[in-house]
Amino acid sequence: MQNKIKFEVCGQPGNADAYREIEEFIWKMQKIMRIQDWDIELRFLSGEETYESFGDVNAMAFIRWELSHKYACLNVNCEHDRVKGHDVEEIIIHELCHLAGAQLSETIQAFIQEESKCNIADGLMEQMNENYAKAIWNAYCNAD
Repeated sequence: MQNKIKFEVCGQPGNADAYREIEEFIWKMQKIMRIQDWDIELRFLSGEETYESFGDVNAMAFIRWELSHKYACLNVNCEHDRVKGHDVEEIIIHELCHLAGAQLSETIQAFIQEESKCNIADGLMEQMNENYAKAIWNAYCNAD
């Protein structure tokens, strides 16, 4: 599947070469993480757009998916201070880890009915995701 890149960053015309590099990086990571059957759209949002879409202006990035269609939209808040001085690739890996665990996450949610247990399960999934993302990022950075 071909990823979709929105050639616009925070309302400004984007750098087509930079987007192609990011698109290639996403495709490479999809293969490594065995999620290449997903169609992923990458969007760069302003802080306001992040708040409108996610409800948290402080979020660096978030991903929404439709498991039945194997479609995801990865959103990056390009106005967030940490994004400006951070490797966007590391943020993308973290969000792709959420996608890699999407089936497990939705299965757990289906089995757990109590909200307090759902919150615990969500916290455990986030911790697992963060560890997975760090391992992939470290392997990527140290690969020759």
